[in-house]
Amino acid sequence: MIFYRILQCISQSFLFLQVLLVVSGWLIVKNKLKSTVRVVIAGLYTIYLILGMFNIVVDYSFYNPAVNTQPYSNAFGISITIYRSVVSIFVVAQG
Repeated sequence: MIFYRILQCISQSFLFLQVLLVVSGWLIVKNKLKSTVRVVIAGLYTIYLILGMFNIVVDYSFYNPAVNTQPYSNAFGISITIYRSVVSIFVVAQG
């Protein structure tokens, strides 16, 4: 079960990276990204992956087999959802 959650976290983070790259115009125009844009994307992706891993650790440290927990039902899961929303608003505002 924990291996599944780790793979789910990694796949969601790759999807998040794909969305960031598409929005920045790398896959559509195929232009080289500026170094500042690359650093920002790397930072956003790293924070997202770290939050996802902490979500798994926290979820399984308080794991109770009698209770069926959802992936985003703890504090780190909620912070991941908020982080996705904030990044989406920021990316749309940058335009």
